[in-house]
Amino acid sequence: MGVSPNDGRQEQTEAQSRRAAKDEIIVAALAAGRSYREAGDKAGVDKRTVARRMAQSDFAERVRHRRSEFVAATDGRLAREGPNAADTIAASLDDPDPRVRLSAARLLLSLGIRSSTQNELERELTEIRQMLEGSG
Repeated sequence: MGVSPNDGRQEQTEAQSRRAAKDEIIVAALAAGRSYREAGDKAGVDKRTVARRMAQSDFAERVRHRRSEFVAATDGRLAREGPNAADTIAASLDDPDPRVRLSAARLLLSLGIRSSTQNELERELTEIRQMLEGSG
């Protein structure tokens, strides 16, 4: 029995499929913040293989894109749940335990300052962009 030319192509296709599946595992793991070692362990490859893949610009871009999808999903959830979280923190200000009240007050002040600073930076960035567009 001889080996048909299709056998070689089938093996190559199977190898490509295995690599694509491993690549997908690596992309998901790295996008989720895992280390090269952890991503490699999940995909069944060495961390050096992960590093070689990340050295390829198209692969690194896939990881960046997936990470941005994760961040966007998280941002959406935070936006939806933010009012509930704020209500919970505010309700904690009336807790009988002074440590809980103090923690809630610190958190509210910290978040308020952070939010105010971010809003100010976004406003300034918008002004700078408008100035640059106007001078361009």
